[in-house]
Amino acid sequence: MSDFEPALTEVLSNEAAFLLPIISNLIEYYSNELHDKHDPPSPLCLILSSTREVALQTEREARKFAYQTAVILYRFCCWCGHDMLDICHRLREDFHILLAPTGRLKDMLEKYRISLTKVKYFVLDQTDQSSGLPSKYERFTFIFSATFSDRVRILAQHFIRGNYIFLVVGKPDATNEDIAQTIEEVPNAFKKDRIFQLLE
Repeated sequence: MSDFEPALTEVLSNEAAFLLPIISNLIEYYSNELHDKHDPPSPLCLILSSTREVALQTEREARKFAYQTAVILYRFCCWCGHDMLDICHRLREDFHILLAPTGRLKDMLEKYRISLTKVKYFVLDQTDQSSGLPSKYERFTFIFSATFSDRVRILAQHFIRGNYIFLVVGKPDATNEDIAQTIEEVPNAFKKDRIFQLLE
């Protein structure tokens, strides 16, 4: 098996490229472990995100792909700012895929609320905003970016082996013509209402 570096346009789901094989493999190869409980709890897959927003986006996609399967997701950032006892109670529930921003994960590991001893799959989401991995020769690495600028590709060389597979869907480092960007000026007093209108 080779390391894998796909560049996908934004209208395609970057998350699908790693979520679908992970969920499929958890069901096919680790079905027995889907019913195991551990203290402290340990996921089978860790998806580490650079920000809360990235984790939220990835979780939305993951729930679609894991729908009506035995795979259960847990996302730390749901409860940022919530009572710690509530978070700890939720951690006792079964989960197989853990999505978390780096700060929240570090906090929970330091407090021994979770363990990473059972992790089979590790995803570093939004690679161009994150860094810090174990030896590239002791793991398989999948790096995802919508554009893959020269700077990101140079950075990727530090994380992956020399014989990696580079997959491009569309043109790397090019703006996707299917995406329209709109700038809208809104007075300060109406910004919050306008945001809610756009989200509906």
